[in-house]
Amino acid sequence: MSDTDDNEFRDYLLDKVAVQRHFSRAAKSYDDYAVLQAETAQRLFDRMGLIKRTPKKILDIGAGTGMLSLGLMQHYPQAMIHALDLAPGMCEVLRDKVIASKHDSNKLFSVVADAENLPYQSACFDLVVSSFTLQWCNEPDKVFAEVRRVLKPGGLFYVYHLWAGYPGRTAQLLASG
Repeated sequence: MSDTDDNEFRDYLLDKVAVQRHFSRAAKSYDDYAVLQAETAQRLFDRMGLIKRTPKKILDIGAGTGMLSLGLMQHYPQAMIHALDLAPGMCEVLRDKVIASKHDSNKLFSVVADAENLPYQSACFDLVVSSFTLQWCNEPDKVFAEVRRVLKPGGLFYVYHLWAGYPGRTAQLLASG
């Protein structure tokens, strides 16, 4: 992809404060409409059996109300899960769901932060997951660089996204240093 193509996308930067506000307002009813997100979460869980590892520390980027995070808690009960989302309202709903569940609330940390600037030390996660988050990022290259930074050597990254404007770009971003 050329610099011209990259600059083309930078003409359409998202207002992150507006994104935060929108998703925070929608948080309490989000699960009622998140059919695609639920289907994608189920597909990820179906594939978890293929992983012959037991991650101890997991990061869910764009965790929202916790569809993936709660499933990961069930699948990997010994793991510490960091559920990161840009919208404080989403993190609040997730915390409420964990408290209401039978899950150990000490195993989940709900963090309000931007995927383009992860608030973690390098090489600290065994598994990073992200579902339908990249389209809400102004600089997806930074997200991939951050994921690469926080993953331990040999760590795994599962990503689902809607990115029609960047065909083939995901592979390029994953392969880049």
